[in-house]
Amino acid sequence: RDEEKLRYITHEEFIEFISMINESLWITFFTFAYYTGCRRGEIQALTWNDIDFLTNDISINKTLYEEVKGKTCITSTKNNLNRKIKMSKTLRDALTKYKNEVKKYADFNESWYIFGNTRYLPKTTIARYKHKYFELSNVREITMHEFRHSHVSLLINEYVKTSKDKNMKIDTAKFFLMMSNRMGHTIQVMTDTYMH
Repeated sequence: RDEEKLRYITHEEFIEFISMINESLWITFFTFAYYTGCRRGEIQALTWNDIDFLTNDISINKTLYEEVKGKTCITSTKNNLNRKIKMSKTLRDALTKYKNEVKKYADFNESWYIFGNTRYLPKTTIARYKHKYFELSNVREITMHEFRHSHVSLLINEYVKTSKDKNMKIDTAKFFLMMSNRMGHTIQVMTDTYMH
């Protein structure tokens, strides 16, 4: 049924969406969400110390929870599994450009939040800007969690295309193993959610 289908945006829709954004913070934030599939809290908790530009690795080792009454806490990831994910060239370029802008602040520190500097970006601010840019782009709006689905969809399509181009057998088990490591899910959750 339609209401049970996974909602996501295609790469073309993402390009349309991101083309409407003119602030480097938000370009980088939504590029990060789309090209990593990280959970919102994981993105909020990231510091520059978590990015290794030499190896192209992003360390996902914590998440930020915003409790009621404005209290926040940073804890281990949802399933207590730390993971490293590789950056695409597109994401690396966006992060490099954004970091160079942020480093112009005299008090810049590698322990700053990537998104928000000395203070993390609140989820209400993220929601407000996401809504604004989806409206401007005329692309149907998805939730932050659905950026995860969009990322998996992007990788599934890339994997299938590359396999066909190279005349390789599509190895579903291997693909879901790689994806479960990248997304911080069990293989069971990955297959239950995305196998169709």
